[in-house]
Amino acid sequence: MILTVDRTFLTLPINRNATVKKLCFYEDGTLIFDLDCRLDTLSPDFTAVVDLSPFFGKTVELQCEPQMEFCATLTDAPELPDLFREPYRPQIHFSVPNGWNNDPNGLVFYEGEYHLFYQYNPCDVRWGNMHWGHAVSKDLLHWTHLNTALFPDRFGTMYSGCGLVDAQNLTGFGTDGRAPLLLYYTAAANSRLSAGQKYTQRLAYSTDGGRTVKKIDSAPVVEHIVGSNRDPKVVYVEELGRYVMALYLEKNSFRMLSSVDLLHWETFCDLELEGDRECPDLYPLFCDGEKKWVFCGASDIYVVGHFTADAFVAESMPQHLQYSNVSYAAQSYSGLPDGRVVRIPWHRISIPSSRFSQQMGFPVEMSLSRREGRYVLSALPVGEIENLYLDSHSVESDLKQTLRLDLGVNPVDLSLSFSGKDSVELLLFGAKILLDPNTNQVSVGGNKMPLSAQEGPVELRILADRCSLEFFADGGRFCMTVQHLCDYNLPYAQFSAPAPNLLHAQWHPLKSIYDELM
Repeated sequence: MILTVDRTFLTLPINRNATVKKLCFYEDGTLIFDLDCRLDTLSPDFTAVVDLSPFFGKTVELQCEPQMEFCATLTDAPELPDLFREPYRPQIHFSVPNGWNNDPNGLVFYEGEYHLFYQYNPCDVRWGNMHWGHAVSKDLLHWTHLNTALFPDRFGTMYSGCGLVDAQNLTGFGTDGRAPLLLYYTAAANSRLSAGQKYTQRLAYSTDGGRTVKKIDSAPVVEHIVGSNRDPKVVYVEELGRYVMALYLEKNSFRMLSSVDLLHWETFCDLELEGDRECPDLYPLFCDGEKKWVFCGASDIYVVGHFTADAFVAESMPQHLQYSNVSYAAQSYSGLPDGRVVRIPWHRISIPSSRFSQQMGFPVEMSLSRREGRYVLSALPVGEIENLYLDSHSVESDLKQTLRLDLGVNPVDLSLSFSGKDSVELLLFGAKILLDPNTNQVSVGGNKMPLSAQEGPVELRILADRCSLEFFADGGRFCMTVQHLCDYNLPYAQFSAPAPNLLHAQWHPLKSIYDELM
């Protein structure tokens, strides 16, 4: 098939259960792009939308391996019927219009916008063909979806990374007094076009608010170190007067590198994080007026410490923030003007839709406290959630008999506290949840996390959306996300207990972030 790329998008017929084919793009006989996709012209169940803007104006030949007849259409405005009205579309969590997303990337606040880049596969509802998708928000709630930011190239597919503003224009990429937005990413050599390459850390930048992105193709900013080293996270460490890049190496090993110009990097120190791997995050928090640094991996096992002239020194043993494998690869925002530390994770949730899959976690604000001689991290939904509150309700009950709260069919922000020592059973949109002070656990669907680390009333907060339940216990010290398809035939929270137990419940039905589109 010969195409002259005179429109932005290519649409392809896809069946999520079909055999994977290799779709190759050639210009004058030279391979310039390749995608793995489940092409199916006979019984497609959704339409893939592939951004071809890097090839605009080129005449390309498309070849499918193994060979098959297929149709492909160029368009400037792909048709996605009932977009954001799908039955299982999350209503308060970010999700992509079409395709697959995983790790959040390049979280940065720039010129009044929260930027969310993310790992993106436009061709399937499974992982693969890694691009960087892109969306922006004014309030961390409502997102405007933009065109693809980073595309696979001859160095590899686009793996995870970070974003920050080069406010001093150290790189020299800024123009007309406008600071450049920098995007550090891993070029992962796992496509046909990048065969023979090694994983390297590379840099791209934007001077127009992320709407267009230019890669620095001359050389990587960090050459290959070992294996599939990846996922750079760059922050400025004031104590050192340098920028630090945290990088995953292999197994439980990470490396920190440092730079004064954001372009040239040298080894700073190596460290191990037992039980965790991938997607490091590094951010400062204050505790009792003292600045500390939090370092964690993709599973949110974290240590708290400080920097010396030649090392990061952990002051705590590794601890868990998350207690399920659903929440993964969270990243903190760079450049927030209010001093907050806000993070967004990827939720590994299989959403029963042919068009899209996965969601991001609800943004959380981080805090650090000291309990019983050690630093502990906490995460709670950002205060902006209150802008979604439709109304507020509260009730107290001794649970001498079953209590049922009618919640309706909206997402809900539910807060609970109870002081008894006996367990409480909660049925929430069909999910069976056991709150047991005796074992100090909240249990649901085989997932468990601690309820509290101290004596006194048990406090628990739950965000319930169409496909997930997010739990925050003990002020956010313990967090857990579980996949649950809320059954709105059972639109209530029902509490029961074997003995009297004073319960206080407060709940807020939440507006959909898509209300203005409905």
